[in-house]
Amino acid sequence: MNNSPVSLGSPTEPKSRCLGPVLIVDDDPLLTEALGALFRLRDISYTVAGNGQEALLAIAKEPPALLFLDLNMPLLDGAGVMRAVQREGYCFPIVAMSSESNLPAIAAAWGLVSYLSKPFSVIEVLNLVDSLCAA
Repeated sequence: MNNSPVSLGSPTEPKSRCLGPVLIVDDDPLLTEALGALFRLRDISYTVAGNGQEALLAIAKEPPALLFLDLNMPLLDGAGVMRAVQREGYCFPIVAMSSESNLPAIAAAWGLVSYLSKPFSVIEVLNLVDSLCAA
């Protein structure tokens, strides 16, 4: 593991940009707020949905540039959201978030761009966002 210091961004550094909003879907408001704070550091617009049903409504209203999706939620879980996204023909990258031990296999099976194993670090999220949202 690399323990080198990581810059969180400054006015002189280029900031990451996604070509549209990021949608954060998780039933934990503390987690969505923390992710939102990290996206604000990178000047990335985002919206939040607290469950899968809210996510599908948000996607129908404005498909995101990138979707951060919790797999275990009430009302409609992450797998249900992914099935609906595929059925409706949407095409945007999805990052799965979960504490499931088989998360890498789940992400590979669904063809997701990446995953975050909970709990994840600030550095993991920023590195992932920077790699997915071209500067």
